[in-house]
Amino acid sequence: MEPLAEIIARMQVKADAAAPEASSPPCTRCGGAGFLRYDVPFGHPNFGKLQPCSCKANEVSASRANKFRELSHLGPLQHKRFDNFDLRRGTSAFSRDALQVAHRVTQEYAAAPSGWLVLTGPSGTGKSHLAAAITNAILDRNEGALWVFVPDFLDHLRTTFSPHSDVSYDELFATVRDAPVLVLDDLGAQSTSPWAEEKLYQILAHRYDARKPTVITTSKLIDNFEGRIRSRLQDADLSRIVNVVGYASEVVNRLMGLSYELIRRMTFETFIPQPYSAEESQRNRYNLAQVYGIVQSFVRDPQQRKWLVLMGVHGSGKTHLTAAMANDRLSRGLPTLFINTPDLLDALRASFGGEGSGAYDKVFYEVRATPFLILDDFGAQSSTAWAREKLYQILNFRYNTQLPTVITTNQTLEEIDPPLQSRMSDQEYCGVLAVMAPDFRKTRGGLWKLKGR
Repeated sequence: MEPLAEIIARMQVKADAAAPEASSPPCTRCGGAGFLRYDVPFGHPNFGKLQPCSCKANEVSASRANKFRELSHLGPLQHKRFDNFDLRRGTSAFSRDALQVAHRVTQEYAAAPSGWLVLTGPSGTGKSHLAAAITNAILDRNEGALWVFVPDFLDHLRTTFSPHSDVSYDELFATVRDAPVLVLDDLGAQSTSPWAEEKLYQILAHRYDARKPTVITTSKLIDNFEGRIRSRLQDADLSRIVNVVGYASEVVNRLMGLSYELIRRMTFETFIPQPYSAEESQRNRYNLAQVYGIVQSFVRDPQQRKWLVLMGVHGSGKTHLTAAMANDRLSRGLPTLFINTPDLLDALRASFGGEGSGAYDKVFYEVRATPFLILDDFGAQSSTAWAREKLYQILNFRYNTQLPTVITTNQTLEEIDPPLQSRMSDQEYCGVLAVMAPDFRKTRGGLWKLKGR
């Protein structure tokens, strides 16, 4: 028979396990009531009214954040954070630096969501990870953020028309449309139909008009979106576009990579705006210092929609100044394409037979619609009818859509083809600067002079 002492001891253990846990001490401000009545004089708007205590507000915020987390269905993405993001995805110096900038910009956005943030780039570059990290950072602060994978959302929205649906169409649509911060992942991957386009436009138009914080990831070229959506994505007043790792076209990435080593060296800090004596500059009317100031003002204007054409002889500093513009924008996470004009035309010719049947279109449309284009050495290309046509198509599109464009050339305005000459002569939209300075390379001394001569 079991000893009585052991039976009593066992009963004591069970009793202890069943005992209720000690409750946490009540809030020192409201005593656990959850509300406060403030001591204000009669006639005050808050006289006699109950106000939520901070402990209650925190509880409500946490509950709301948990609700958004459930609705987001993040799955494996709930573990995506900024500190476990792989910054080594880039395959070139350009793409690695672009990734560093995208990582910094998304962290800043997560800390203080405002406006729209559009993350573009090929699949597998980390756009979804960064967007999920933004969502998780906001939810971890018990603030409202909703993650939506666009194709799944549209499927779910269609099922709400079923009488067996757990949620009504109006409820789901309003939840997404009015989310405090909305993250739309893979916009453009959905099957295109008039109904899908209409629903997405309604959500984006509402959030655009209300200036609600919105994050969008897409592998699609911005230029290929339907016009009403494209105009909102490209609105510089509200939307910031960041290329994660690089461009959708590998050809464009290679072109940018070729220029990038030059861009990294040629900054505003390394440019010498007055390499000549004051007397020499005045006598020859050199204007490098003036051009330097104008170029800086142009590239740092957040509302910039114009063209800038720099004309001058070889070695006068045009390429250095435009490379510095690209460097300045890229360091701020602003998409910028710097391309040598002959290289661009060679790439367009080569793309007819590479990267699949759509390679040419991908290169052409990405260059044509990039938010900020710098064409270096315009006029140095072989002057064929085909080359003139392609350059005209690119620049005419940018002129009509008012996309900022910078061109360097050794040609005079009179030597440029009449259709483009007409657009460059539009003083309301295009500034033409004559860079009056000699070839600086020839003035740097006799580094390679032969001894004894």
